[in-house]
Amino acid sequence: MKIFQFKTNINSTQQQEKIKPLLHEIKGITRWSVNNNAMQVEGYGIKPEKIIDIITSAGYTCSIIED
Repeated sequence: MKIFQFKTNINSTQQQEKIKPLLHEIKGITRWSVNNNAMQVEGYGIKPEKIIDIITSAGYTCSIIED
């Protein structure tokens, strides 16, 4: 399992509800959360570029936080 951290401008429950169905469409995601403009995504076989594309297409900023 891989864990990815992203910086984003998603910070409200309403915004999280907007991206929820989009993230559920990505095969391999087992869990995700957003807290203080940071998003954590866990799963198998997921590509961070796919997550970034989906979040930015929904109108939010999203960039990976490198370890």
